[in-house]
Amino acid sequence: MAVRTLDAFSTIYPLEASPLKDRCIELNSDNLTGAAACVTNAIKDGLSLRKSLPAGSDLSDPIFAAVADDDRWSKLESAINSARAAYRDQTIWGMTLYQPYR
Repeated sequence: MAVRTLDAFSTIYPLEASPLKDRCIELNSDNLTGAAACVTNAIKDGLSLRKSLPAGSDLSDPIFAAVADDDRWSKLESAINSARAAYRDQTIWGMTLYQPYR
């Protein structure tokens, strides 16, 4: 699951988003599931932040601009759901301890 999530991230998101994945893998070097959780939660946080900003606001951050995209998130969610369907017997995320991206 984690490998498919991280691979899908690399396919769906632009190169500018790569530092997010790289840092999550670095922070969770002994836990690939944690790295995937780090990436997906950082994206969710970015989307939430983008929605809370006043209209016309820009954080001037290339990583934020690359990941805070509803269309890409929808594609990543679809890829995660496809992986879940393919690996129904695998436990996912539940109570995964990980280092978050900050």
